[in-house]
Amino acid sequence: MKYRFFSLVTLITVSFALMSTTLYDCSSENYVFKSGEELKFKVYYNWKAVWIGAGEVEFDLREAYLNGKKYLYSKATGKTMRKYDLFFKVRDSYETYMDPYSLKPRKFIRDVNEGGYEIFNNYEFNWDKNQIISESEDYKTPYGTDTFDLKDCTHDVLSSIYYLRTLNLDASSVGDTIPLRVFIDNKFHDLHIRYLGKEIVKTNLGKFRCIKVSPVLIKGRIFDENESMLVYVTDDANRLPILIETPISVGSVKAILTDYDGVRNPLTAKL
Repeated sequence: MKYRFFSLVTLITVSFALMSTTLYDCSSENYVFKSGEELKFKVYYNWKAVWIGAGEVEFDLREAYLNGKKYLYSKATGKTMRKYDLFFKVRDSYETYMDPYSLKPRKFIRDVNEGGYEIFNNYEFNWDKNQIISESEDYKTPYGTDTFDLKDCTHDVLSSIYYLRTLNLDASSVGDTIPLRVFIDNKFHDLHIRYLGKEIVKTNLGKFRCIKVSPVLIKGRIFDENESMLVYVTDDANRLPILIETPISVGSVKAILTDYDGVRNPLTAKL
């Protein structure tokens, strides 16, 4: 239960990353977000009809240089609230460097500590040589390096959020299943989601017209394969994630957008 409850950044990044269109196409143009965008979420746990504020997640998008080249750099951090730290302290950090035009990942860093269980990944995506250079270690496996063949249309879990936000969902029909390839835990995962249409979502920020999808998740420590999850993003040019809901083994979890800044376009989905 502990891992399922407190893997905050993984909950959000994996679920947002499963949002795409009915046409699986690696090409895209970004008119959706810009450097300076900041998103903040609060994560709640529900048990026996009681919602408990458990943690916070933040996404920060900036320009940054890597080996003399300019990239879009995003950092996502998650932590439990202080009152839960004695019970199960979480400090999660995910980083990605993306090409500002294609949004292909160049470097991905994952550094998480969940109740003393630590995981570290450093992936270098070399698109010229079609290779991924991996440095990894965790509480089960000592530090090691490896090389993987880089498949087309591959993203890390963080770069895929931004890439998929740029795609046009207008061609989707209710019931469509949509593919996506993600590299995480030194494995390629060919995933899909089901497009469920549009709904109005109400939060403390107001009411929003939203696009609704249900992902098929990566089976592992947090979720079981085919476990139900609902993801809602604004039905406008920003594609801001507003709400995520998912059942877990005991109760359920939801993440709600609580603050945003630096968005690129008018938030026309807000009613």
